[in-house]
Amino acid sequence: MGLNPNRQLNLHLRSDVMYLSCVPAYGRDYKSGKEVLLDWNDGKDFLIKDMFLHGYINKSDAPKGATLNIRYKKLMKICVIKIK
Repeated sequence: MGLNPNRQLNLHLRSDVMYLSCVPAYGRDYKSGKEVLLDWNDGKDFLIKDMFLHGYINKSDAPKGATLNIRYKKLMKICVIKIK
């Protein structure tokens, strides 16, 4: 799956817990997890950096039950977001 210009993320995976590794999109970086959460809740895009999945994701795209591990601070720290 490549970058989807139509912004539709098709995740055909198991229905149990899904983990996605992400980084801020468009060259953004953050100094704190609080900044990550603010932009996530604001609907900003994040880039999926997973072994089998690629593309952009934001709060409205996120599948229910997923857990996002978003790297920040030059990829040295992780902010965990659980989608309910």
